[in-house]
Amino acid sequence: MILKSVASTLSITTSSTSGIDVLARWSDENAAAGTYSHDGQSTNIVAIGTTPIVSAVPANTKRTVFPIQIRNVGAARNIVSVVHFDGATTTTPVSRLLMPGESLCYDGGHWYLFTNGVPVVLGGAVPHDVQSFTTPGSYLWVKPVSFVPLTVSVVEFGAGGGGGGGASAANAAIKTGGSGGGGGAMNVGVFAATCLAGTEAIQVGLGGNCGIGGPIAGGVGLVGSIGGTTSFGNALVLQAFGGGGGGPGVITAVISGGAGGGGTGGSGGSGASGSVGASGYPGTSTSSQDVVGGRGGGGTSSAVTTNNGEYGGGSGGGSSAAYATGPGGGSLFGGGGGGKGAGTDATPTIYNATAGGASGVYAAGTGGAAGTSNPAVAGTPGADSLGSTRAGCGGGGGGTLTGGVGNGAAGGKGGAGGGGGGGGGAGVTVGANRGGDGGRGGDGACYVFCW
Repeated sequence: MILKSVASTLSITTSSTSGIDVLARWSDENAAAGTYSHDGQSTNIVAIGTTPIVSAVPANTKRTVFPIQIRNVGAARNIVSVVHFDGATTTTPVSRLLMPGESLCYDGGHWYLFTNGVPVVLGGAVPHDVQSFTTPGSYLWVKPVSFVPLTVSVVEFGAGGGGGGGASAANAAIKTGGSGGGGGAMNVGVFAATCLAGTEAIQVGLGGNCGIGGPIAGGVGLVGSIGGTTSFGNALVLQAFGGGGGGPGVITAVISGGAGGGGTGGSGGSGASGSVGASGYPGTSTSSQDVVGGRGGGGTSSAVTTNNGEYGGGSGGGSSAAYATGPGGGSLFGGGGGGKGAGTDATPTIYNATAGGASGVYAAGTGGAAGTSNPAVAGTPGADSLGSTRAGCGGGGGGTLTGGVGNGAAGGKGGAGGGGGGGGGAGVTVGANRGGDGGRGGDGACYVFCW
């Protein structure tokens, strides 16, 4: 840093009374006299304001100042700005919040921030830490010690619910596919690092198990399991709940309810024979309607497409007492719900499987593709999450068959990061076959960013 005239100065401004120690060294060149000398100055600052950190420049002298060491030796944070005046223009080469014990150092080319002895070039990367937890289980987040963190951001996804199993019956008999599992919620929290302990507990939710298809002797499928809750904090600071389990395939003309999407305050309800799964809290409903905030989408029982969430998961697709099938709901940030498995009425007329819902869209049926029928084809798995930016998508429902012998097809697995599993397709019992299993729900995840 160059000072070229007697009017040139180099100072520091401070925002608090937390003590700042400064050591500056320089070289003076007087070309007219042919002299060259070295000197330095130590300064202790304990007041708010502007303080010179080098002595006055002699006449006819060019002063080159480096190194400069600035350390916060006090007990409080202090915003330190280096101010350079060349006799006409004032500039601020660096301004930085220094925590107690932190230092700024200038080597003649770059400014460095030293935190716990670790240097970082200012103007380059900000010191940060990212810890990802994507496998179900219990963990500890550890606060970084390589730098002094100021802010912690947590992004988490509840697990998706499992899809229901498809029913099994004779060829010319009522047998519906299993309903879709609900998508898991997304929740986001930002905390001052000082509010968190050195370690904080994390629980990553397990995807809901699939419902098993109806038996070879004929019968209803089983309900899928609710997806697990993902949480952060020793005192459960932040939670994202899982989606409900998809309702079973049935063998009578009744509703086969889709699951409710998980919310930021409670898990989605599971579908059942005759009823739909309620949306996860905050607020709850068994009506199929688009929702906003952290509430999950309500389960469906018909071909409706208004079962989408914002941060809550989309609901699973279900079917009405008249066999009409609905798609899995989408969610802007949470997981997509699983699609409905295919089934038949007593004619037998096929009621097609539906697609799962996607994450990142406020529309139903844009996730994993539905399986086709005759022959029965499995539903497509939902796409996995895109790290912390988007949750998993719902799996498609499985297909069925008529006029032949065979198992119902399986529902597609929910995508990792909270996608709901698709419902299994209905199966024909002749020849010891059964209904298709639902798709398993996608596991939850937790991402912790610190800087």
